Amino acid sequence: MSPLMAIGRHGAHGQLFWGVTLIDILHTIVPQLILSLVVGSITWLVGGHIAKRYSISQKVKEIDISTAKEFFLLYGEFFRTWKIWNAATEWHHDDKEQYNNKMWEVYQKSCDD
Repeated sequence: MSPLMAIGRHGAHGQLFWGVTLIDILHTIVPQLILSLVVGSITWLVGGHIAKRYSISQKVKEIDISTAKEFFLLYGEFFRTWKIWNAATEWHHDDKEQYNNKMWEVYQKSCDD
């Protein structure tokens, strides 16, 4: 019978396999575990901060694009109404009633938009 089998699973004086004690294992594992927890926590905090800043910048860009799109849509409507108004005022108007009706129609179109 080998000496290792005679001692059994736990060796003499609290030794585990091949002369390694539980204290030796804890001295090796605990610092690595603490380091892993610290590095993981820092990574989680920094990664969360970066992700939050990125999502905020994306939202700002989306709002800017939406605002620019709305601005150019409204500017286009204004420009169209302006040109229609100019064309209507330059229209040769022999009949004052027809001229007033046309101007009122242009005015109402501009207010509806």
